Amino acid sequence: MRLLFTCLTLLCSISSFAQTPHELMTVGKQRYDQADYAGAKSAFDSAIIIKKDDPELYILRGNARLQLKDIKGATEDYTASITLKPSARAYHNLGIIKKNAEDYDGALTDYTKAIETDASYKYAYESRALILAYVKNDSRAALKDLEKLIELDPQNAEAYSLRGTIRGRLGDNKGGIADFTKALELGEKKAEVYYDRGFLEMEDKQPTAACSDFTQAANTGYKIIDKKVLDFMKNCLKGRTYKLE
Repeated sequence: MRLLFTCLTLLCSISSFAQTPHELMTVGKQRYDQADYAGAKSAFDSAIIIKKDDPELYILRGNARLQLKDIKGATEDYTASITLKPSARAYHNLGIIKKNAEDYDGALTDYTKAIETDASYKYAYESRALILAYVKNDSRAALKDLEKLIELDPQNAEAYSLRGTIRGRLGDNKGGIADFTKALELGEKKAEVYYDRGFLEMEDKQPTAACSDFTQAANTGYKIIDKKVLDFMKNCLKGRTYKLE
């Protein structure tokens, strides 16, 4: 009986190792998509044992490790991938880890390396723009990144919304309004977009449009607290049935 068990174990081991790195990668991706991150990591571990020089495998395992909160392991895998072959994805993922750790300068460096490695890697432009705009307060640099992002991905509603915010900061009310309008056309139906467009319309002396957008924002859950906007709404809503809380 013990001999039979040993033979069966040996056969299972041989069967497992008979899988190619590509097959193991496929299994790992399937498990990752099913949120079985430990199972995905296990499959990528096995693939890397067979094929240690595949940079894609390290990125995939790094992603699984990141989901498992193994930040050190994920960092090591992305770094290993870059050592084998620099890629925008690996640099960008390293940047995300640093951004989450509030190492914004380190994140910016990695996002920039991602762009230098592949100028068409759109995700790095968005990630870099967010730090430039909201951490470094460099609206003009952020605007350049968002313009490139929209050039690469013209159907990206969120990119138009972000650019609308930046244009508004820079005093380009009409440009910002146009961007928020495009974002809404592309399906970005968030209350914040209506509010932000309304604010720029109010600043641009378009009271009817601003009133309509503020009302839409409030009716879809946006809590308006800005006194200037509240005073504006009290005047523009006279005779209407909308009730301010």
